[in-house]
Amino acid sequence: MKSMVLKALNTLVLENTAIPAIKDDQALVRVRYCGICGSDPHAYSHALPFVHLPVIQGHEFSGEVSQVGRNSRNIKVGDRVVVNPSVLCGKCVNCRNGREHICLDSKVLGFQIDGAFREYIPVDADKIYRLPAGVDLEGAALMEPLAVGVHAARKAGLKSGDKVLIIGAGTIGLSVFQVCLAYGAHVVITAKYPHQAELAEKIAGSHSARVVSCDRELKSVVREEFGEDGVDAIMVCIDQEVFTPALELARKGTRIVLIGHIAREVSFNINKLQGGEIEVVGSVIYKREDFGEAVALMAAGKTDGKSMITHRFPLEKLEDGYRVMMDKTQGNIKVMMEIS
Repeated sequence: MKSMVLKALNTLVLENTAIPAIKDDQALVRVRYCGICGSDPHAYSHALPFVHLPVIQGHEFSGEVSQVGRNSRNIKVGDRVVVNPSVLCGKCVNCRNGREHICLDSKVLGFQIDGAFREYIPVDADKIYRLPAGVDLEGAALMEPLAVGVHAARKAGLKSGDKVLIIGAGTIGLSVFQVCLAYGAHVVITAKYPHQAELAEKIAGSHSARVVSCDRELKSVVREEFGEDGVDAIMVCIDQEVFTPALELARKGTRIVLIGHIAREVSFNINKLQGGEIEVVGSVIYKREDFGEAVALMAAGKTDGKSMITHRFPLEKLEDGYRVMMDKTQGNIKVMMEIS
């Protein structure tokens, strides 16, 4: 089989390797599609402490079951599937108390363990989700970022009719956007690039939503859209230092959910948090039930992964995919690798 291996920084090598064997509680998935996450080209070009080289990258994928271990249940050869790429210890205090997504010894396919930029991948059977008929296999490869959106919406305590501001309209921002709309929220989303705004408008459709440029003065936008009641939740989906401006937009009782990584330390008025009972919560990846909810939303037609795909490359052109992914002027949202 073909595998694209990150041997060292800036060094990808296409190798022919044996199809991996599976354990009794695993299944072998033939990978059809694997999306490029923003972390993939970053790990390609930068030494990251959580990436163990050499490694096969890729964790946003879909495919078909080609072999099933004898202890694996509820899946069969030929099933169209997506996979939760988190690998958890099951023993630490967080795993024991229903917070396995922040396992103290967590690993992720494509970072510490070989991922899906290859034709076949062995995965634990309990991480496999069968796709209902009618769910597009290519679009389903984006189930993983949509699960990030589900988890973020749940961290926000979102309910129908809530007023939400989403800052950022990349893959994660648009995934959060889709989930918030599916849950009946009234949403304003900011977009930096015209192609992001265009796609956000298409996703919004007839929903109660507004797309604005990130250059707009957001205090006036929030006032225009939500009136004196202000905003119930602010979802920060970009890695720019926007936490302090987001805090200024919050009214008493607003919940701020941090999804994008803030690169440097920020300073802010802590008295505003205390005096207004403003909650600031982190949101990272997803729980098992979040991933299942993402599958259910796509199956119901309430989210659409394929709409976010703007570029496609064969596995052999992974470096080209990385170059496109890192250059937002090329109009990319999600770059999809066609594996087999």
